[in-house]
Amino acid sequence: MFRRLSAIVLVLGFILITSGPGWAAGKQITLTWTAGGLGGGWYGMAGGFANIIHSVDKNIIIKIVPGGGSVNPALLNKKDVELGWGLPFMNFAAFNGEDPFKEKLKDLRAIAGGMSMNYFHFYVGQDTPYRNMDEIFGQKKKIRIALSPAGTSEEWVFKKVLAHYKTSYKELKKAGFTFFRGNYSGSVKFFV
Repeated sequence: MFRRLSAIVLVLGFILITSGPGWAAGKQITLTWTAGGLGGGWYGMAGGFANIIHSVDKNIIIKIVPGGGSVNPALLNKKDVELGWGLPFMNFAAFNGEDPFKEKLKDLRAIAGGMSMNYFHFYVGQDTPYRNMDEIFGQKKKIRIALSPAGTSEEWVFKKVLAHYKTSYKELKKAGFTFFRGNYSGSVKFFV
């Protein structure tokens, strides 16, 4: 399934790229692709796609820059980048000007979508007394939490979880919570 989707995305992307004015002249084309955070899946996959495309045509150079689900639509809309990963719920919010976006981002186009489900994962150590999120957030039990940086889709979803429990970062810090913000590999180091 992933191979088929990858092939479709590559073919569609190649068609999009080669339909530009620079292609006919045989000039080098440099594009920028906003991915996800360093160390995450999106960053690695974007780099892989860029390498495959470049191996097919040496005139196509794709630079990968860190991004995130909630910042990529704005970067694309401002034309700071030409390509970017997106999440369906974030793209919907961006296009309609909903939280966390302040205005409608109408200059967005999608090549492919729905390639995977989006889940919110919340892990605790096996040796901790916590068994569910109600215990932690509802009862405000003190815990250390590793989060993605501000502006990422994960952090936006986490704010929605806090809103569900009618709490905030400020309240949780007062209750003794500790927050670490970093990329995925940095988050692991926080617990060692």
